[in-house]
Amino acid sequence: TARRQWTLDVAQGWLQTHRVWIGDVRASLDWTFARDGDIELGASLVLETLQLWIGLGLIPEFFRYAERALDALAQRGGDEKLLEMRLSSAIGHAIYEMGVNPSLTPTMVRSFESALRLASELGDARQEVRALFGQCAGHVGTGEYAEVFPLANRFLEIGGKLPDMPINLLYNRCCGIASMMMGRVAEAERHLAAALDDPGISNRANIHEGFDFDPLLLMKNVRARLLWMKGFPVQSMAAVRDIFVDGLTVV
Repeated sequence: TARRQWTLDVAQGWLQTHRVWIGDVRASLDWTFARDGDIELGASLVLETLQLWIGLGLIPEFFRYAERALDALAQRGGDEKLLEMRLSSAIGHAIYEMGVNPSLTPTMVRSFESALRLASELGDARQEVRALFGQCAGHVGTGEYAEVFPLANRFLEIGGKLPDMPINLLYNRCCGIASMMMGRVAEAERHLAAALDDPGISNRANIHEGFDFDPLLLMKNVRARLLWMKGFPVQSMAAVRDIFVDGLTVV
């Protein structure tokens, strides 16, 4: 429940209270991955402290611990599909957030594919949606924009059974960004309008394991870019200023 209710407007206060514990988290993780440690506990701790790593700007360090946890689970064997799925998804998103580079692109793609496979095996529709959304992000990061649309259609179909997830908003976000990047301005504007009209955009909650952009700020960014692409630089810069003003209210 706490994770679903996490919003950007409470992030700074939470971070100031908990940032002092990052040293204890590191020490705990080093113990859990030692010879006599508890690998499952370590993997869970990596995931449950994700918001702290992100808030402190330590995504590369989180990425290393997440990879270490996933490797440790694989070497130990057993059946920890839920942990493996969440770690795989987090690793993919971490690579995306660090800035996709050629050396890590295969790992990002593999991670999202693994998360989707495990979600399907678990029969977890919510995690399938998250994994497909992650794949959409990955394809945007690698410039494979046309690949976004069939993935978005898949999670739109699956997510229709999940009334508590903003499926239509996620769909229009993904398709709007992909359309914009492909230069399909009219199509991007249709998705932008649908996203901005979606009631879910007013909920500034983060639902993707801590890795997500504020939906309203993201779509305002798309609007500013589309205005620039259409040859309206003054209006585009005004939209950018609006983004900064709005952004300052949630940090």
